Amino acid sequence: MPTDTRTRPRIPSIDQFRGFSILLMVLANYLAGIETVPAYMKHSEDIGLTVADLIAPLFILAIGLSYRQSALRRKAQSGTVKMIGHFLKRFLIFCGIGVILSSGEEIFGFSDTIYSWGVLQTIGCTGLIVLPFIFFGTLYRFIIGAAFLAVYQLFLNTHLLHFVLGSSHGGIIGTMSWAALLLFATVFADIFYRKNPRKYFFVFISIAAIAAALLLSKWLPISKNRVSASYVLISLGTGGLLFSLFHLFADICKRRLGLLSWWGQNPIVLYLLHFILLAVFVFPKGPGWYIEASAVVIIMESIFILSAISATAYCLYRRKIIISV
Repeated sequence: MPTDTRTRPRIPSIDQFRGFSILLMVLANYLAGIETVPAYMKHSEDIGLTVADLIAPLFILAIGLSYRQSALRRKAQSGTVKMIGHFLKRFLIFCGIGVILSSGEEIFGFSDTIYSWGVLQTIGCTGLIVLPFIFFGTLYRFIIGAAFLAVYQLFLNTHLLHFVLGSSHGGIIGTMSWAALLLFATVFADIFYRKNPRKYFFVFISIAAIAAALLLSKWLPISKNRVSASYVLISLGTGGLLFSLFHLFADICKRRLGLLSWWGQNPIVLYLLHFILLAVFVFPKGPGWYIEASAVVIIMESIFILSAISATAYCLYRRKIIISV
């Protein structure tokens, strides 16, 4: 992972949105193994939608908001070949780290699926699938995303459901649906980077996506485990509306949410750090320590994890260090 100490122009709302998604991931992973945490704060078992089910799509959306712009900048600076090489290496590293983490979950018995497949593998494979289309026009990327979603849903209902449900995040097969989400996110980005007032048109698209998801859910149930079309659309719409709030706050109020900005500048490093901190509570098997933790213990442990990560994020921010893959 290269360390970049150069000053780069950054968009505060995207940093904050990315930081918010990582913070939610950290909390969701911590709460997942505690028996006293209510079901609506954990991932749904199959059909249904919880708060936790919407977290991973937020990070996919955050990637999409800067993916094409980063590719364009790198292409202009160093050429197409080096740009492609950079993103190939980047997303393969995501996959590699994800495999290591998933293997650890299987070794220590934390995986409850047939095929262990983590969020980093999902991000890595999704980024690789979208890469060949990243320079296509806005309309073409939208059509390709819709085609991915339609083909995936068709085969999901007829042949693939068993394999998809046997893996978390839909497994490698589900990456086709996640790729559709990322393609739609790059379409959002195209609209966002336009000049006012058209840049806020993605708010109306977000509302339309939620409406389409609710309509489709009558035939295609909302399910993160299946990465169904209705799930992708409601995640896209919800994430789009949430990002609009972050951007309106930064654009109109001229304010920064410092803590989330720190988290958003080094998301992967902080995400990996949280696994180390989580091990402090998961591995000791004392009564009331983690699985059977009380509300007071949960709050104290959460504060410890978030404080340690926030302190690390702040140190990196103050030193202007950005560690990226």
